[in-house]
Amino acid sequence: MPERVWLDKRFAACTGEVGNSFMQLGMPDDFGQTDDITANPSEYLLWQDILTGLLDKHINVKNISETYRHCKEIMKSCAVSSKNYRDIFEYTYHLADVLEIKADIGVRIKECYDSGNMTALENICNCDLPRLKERTEAFKEVFRRLWLSVYKPFGFEVIDMRIGTLLSRIDTTRFRLMQYLNGEIDKIEELEQERLYYNLNMPLWEKTEHKKDLNVRTATYLKYVNAAYSSMGIDD
Repeated sequence: MPERVWLDKRFAACTGEVGNSFMQLGMPDDFGQTDDITANPSEYLLWQDILTGLLDKHINVKNISETYRHCKEIMKSCAVSSKNYRDIFEYTYHLADVLEIKADIGVRIKECYDSGNMTALENICNCDLPRLKERTEAFKEVFRRLWLSVYKPFGFEVIDMRIGTLLSRIDTTRFRLMQYLNGEIDKIEELEQERLYYNLNMPLWEKTEHKKDLNVRTATYLKYVNAAYSSMGIDD
């Protein structure tokens, strides 16, 4: 008997569940990326800020929204068929539901802003961001129910604060975009900034150029620091 077949039978005998369904729980992170910064994409895609896009440069998966939409469909099917662990699949479903919009929304906002595509920015502002907030609130309810059914309540205050910050930043992002679209401001400073790599986990040819740029910036910084020390009569 093949090992996988034997394992599925043992899993079913011990849990009453379909083993393959539980193998699918890794889908939100399964993009075939293995470097340190992209090994757990669902975490940083969920928590990173929309406007500042600290890790946007690492989002190089094509059709990432479609990937999470497919994940949702799989998790919905697994939740329906599960006898005892429906909450786990519902949690992953709602995580994918949020990331279907949020995973690349910062990238899309930046691209629309840089290209001057006001129509697309307005659509993100009036459609995508409200839907993202609604889905995030639903995710919070499912997450809280699952947490309290498995763990003690201590620790969930951290999740509450993270999700609360995420919801608030969705509101602020929409506010900033509306300011820009209504002509109240002539630029969005958060979107004026170039998106950089979080670390040096990048293709070799890009890493070389990045290191050169980093060396130049470091030398410039040290030059100004030394000048400031000298003006105050402080030795190096």
